[in-house]
Amino acid sequence: MTPLEETTNAQRAAADPAVSAFVAANAGAGKTRVLTDRVARLLLAGGRPDKILCITFTKAAAAEMATRLFKLLGEWALAGDEELAGKLDELEGAGKTRDANELAQARRLFARALETPGGLKIQTIHSFCESVLKRFPLEAGVAPGFSVAEESEASALAHAAIDKIARRALTDATLGPALRRLAGRRAPGDLRALLAARMTGRQGLDAALAASGGWEQLTAEIARALGADPSHTEETILADIAGAVSDDDMRALQSALLTGGKTAVAAANGPAAAFLAASSPQARAHALTEIFLTQSGTPRARIVDAPAKKAAPWAEEFCRRAQDAIVALTDELKTVRIFADTQAFLTLLEAAAGAYQAMKAERARLDYDDLIAYARRLFDSGENAAWVLYKLDQGLDHILVDEAQDTSPAQWRVIEAPLKEFFSGEGARRQGRTFFAVGDQKQSIYSFQ
Repeated sequence: MTPLEETTNAQRAAADPAVSAFVAANAGAGKTRVLTDRVARLLLAGGRPDKILCITFTKAAAAEMATRLFKLLGEWALAGDEELAGKLDELEGAGKTRDANELAQARRLFARALETPGGLKIQTIHSFCESVLKRFPLEAGVAPGFSVAEESEASALAHAAIDKIARRALTDATLGPALRRLAGRRAPGDLRALLAARMTGRQGLDAALAASGGWEQLTAEIARALGADPSHTEETILADIAGAVSDDDMRALQSALLTGGKTAVAAANGPAAAFLAASSPQARAHALTEIFLTQSGTPRARIVDAPAKKAAPWAEEFCRRAQDAIVALTDELKTVRIFADTQAFLTLLEAAAGAYQAMKAERARLDYDDLIAYARRLFDSGENAAWVLYKLDQGLDHILVDEAQDTSPAQWRVIEAPLKEFFSGEGARRQGRTFFAVGDQKQSIYSFQ
């Protein structure tokens, strides 16, 4: 076979409505066409339009697929017998004898897809979740008649929640220190954007909270992951750095450095003198890091030069030991600061997320992540889940997923729930139920997926 014939045969095999399939294919290989062809063949094989669910990644992709499918079915409706038979041969392969009844059935698919109550479902994962939650609001624990907050509205509510907790921070003993700490480390716009992004796109955060057991446990787990000792503070570590060299030892080192070259003398008259004159642990620690570390925080390669080493042979070994201690303490200080920043951020985020959730509840709104989260909870909720999945199972025979590489783990959980009914119990014994997914990991726009 030619490469084109091989590709065409592979596409027909992937579009076969009798089997479940997971297709990986390059950009331009015809993935969307295969998906459209598969839906057309499901309809041609007698599948009911209202029992087919196509999940696409974006509304634009859903619209494109619907346009392609209805264009194809529309062409069948208007084609003569010979032309239609040729189109069906192109779709399914030649060699099949088609009678007038089969051709008439193919022509009727356009009207059937349009007129079937509920129609053919070509939706984004969020639209699917919205339809499920609106069908089972009480079981899901959402307000009946809720509406979806589009991205612009969700962002506006998130920023309003940040403003609210910023005002609370003026008098709150917990929020105030957290906000002041981060305000001194991040530009206000950056901090606001970071908080808003975690509130409106929080699948990863929700997963971390669920895995750890809550905000306090998550904070403790982060401390363990960083290796941060909660009993050690910036102040205690700075005091340890400041005490790494005694005044007497520094005077001896200063005298040795004064016998060296220009750089050594500069260190003696600069940071060494500043250390001896310092009145606070912070100032002493800063002076020591200037002596023993570079500006980028790496260990200084040479502190004692050849003339100073000749005048004070002990100085090089002394500096090596002091430098090792200061490097270790400086690394611990960085860890403690990172943990303190993270703890402050989580403190603000917990308060802001609570305010954001309350604002949405007041308006009976759900954002996109809420749709996924509530649908997952609904499908995992014991007796309610069994009832909901049973009802959904009565309405679906085929599930198709486009752009599978960009479907997040949380979204896969939603998709997999009705699939369990497909392949277990009564559902497993019924014929003709299929799952189909198509994607290309090289086109993934989210590296973590």
